[in-house]
Amino acid sequence: MSSRLIVLISGNGSNLQAILDACARNELPASVVAVISNNADAYGLVRAHNAGIEAIDFPKLETESRRDYDSRLADYVTTKLPDYIILAGWMRILTSAFLDHFPNRVINLHPAMPGMFPGTRAIERAYEAFKQNRISHTGVMVHLVPDEGVDNGPVLASEVVAIQHNDTLESLEERVHEVEHKLLTKTIKEWILSQTTWKSFEDRQTIKSIGSENGLIVFDDFHEAGARITLEKDGITAPWAITCGSGGLFVHTVFFETKEEAEKTSSLMKFDLWKILKIPNENYEEIYASVKQFVKKY
Repeated sequence: MSSRLIVLISGNGSNLQAILDACARNELPASVVAVISNNADAYGLVRAHNAGIEAIDFPKLETESRRDYDSRLADYVTTKLPDYIILAGWMRILTSAFLDHFPNRVINLHPAMPGMFPGTRAIERAYEAFKQNRISHTGVMVHLVPDEGVDNGPVLASEVVAIQHNDTLESLEERVHEVEHKLLTKTIKEWILSQTTWKSFEDRQTIKSIGSENGLIVFDDFHEAGARITLEKDGITAPWAITCGSGGLFVHTVFFETKEEAEKTSSLMKFDLWKILKIPNENYEEIYASVKQFVKKY
């Protein structure tokens, strides 16, 4: 199932273009249903129009407060039925009047590592710090936006970008943007699939079950690239967030004693609680044995 994305921009929109291109290549299990900008002159609106996607100029009115604007924006975005909202160069801090409508569904891109250079001019500030011998690298991060904090939400992914001695600000910006384009699309895909696994558990979609008196492992069908696995034992279904990837099996695992405990913590699984177990092939019996061994260890 393809997720519906709303992309918020304020400027050139090169990261928007990376998302559009990834969708067109079917690399993202998603489609961009609308692009919204608070800046009527943003070139990203042209990119959206050229791609046949609704491009919306949504300026703040002079009479509006920040919260009033965000509330009006949230009402408009809701009409587009989005699964996720992507902030790709959106130069406004969103208040709870917007964010409370979309918990764990607003994803932001920031051109710095976690905790470094929050706010505007992050690449320029990193370059200045490098020239003062205070840092040797900068980076890119993608994170959730749960509240009004500036570039400090739960981190979904990050990547270091080294600063070279012969760098100019322009050459550093170019390399950072290259990393942004790849990391953003990769992280959006991973987040969509991780959330889809959770939905499959709630929907009780099952493709295979194996097990014994020690517990039953249920393979839940959620996307064509793999399976979500849960563990049932003693009348309790424990949500094992386990995702099979391509090119060898990557198993992401979280255990909770009760479903209620899992529901309370599900939003944290991606970035705080996941442990990774590699299994060399897709032999179900081997998966079963390996998971049981993994349980004893953790």
